[in-house]
Amino acid sequence: MSIPLTASITLLYPLAIWLGHSTVEPRILAGLLIVAGLTRLPTLKESAGARWWTGGTLLLSTVVIWSNLTLPLKLYPVLVNVAMLCVFSYSLIRPPCMVERFARLQEPELPPHAVGYMRRVTQVWCFFLASTAPSRSRRRSGHLPLSGCFTMG
Repeated sequence: MSIPLTASITLLYPLAIWLGHSTVEPRILAGLLIVAGLTRLPTLKESAGARWWTGGTLLLSTVVIWSNLTLPLKLYPVLVNVAMLCVFSYSLIRPPCMVERFARLQEPELPPHAVGYMRRVTQVWCFFLASTAPSRSRRRSGHLPLSGCFTMG
């Protein structure tokens, strides 16, 4: 499957769950999660991360189909957040850091001062991801009103 399809499904998933959670049975909505997992199939041979990601997605789908609860569907964005935190944090331990990797896609030769700056930006991303994961999980589990999704407080 193509990268634009995977990105589209990943970006539209939260909106689809939000719009459909009160009108569509969770077992049917689990199909979206299965499709999200299936878009990763071509990358299974390339990376262990893709295998873990696909396994986690299929596990969440199985729980939803078995229990018919919406909570596991709402946890998918939380898991995305935690996975990104793990990847960004790991890149600080095993350089180059994630932001530097992204930058080198455009400009392979970077000045030394830019590398330090990118490491700092990766640390800021780690802080952001770590600080938003708890609030995401509270919102997803129903402990905060929907209006809490759109405010900083």
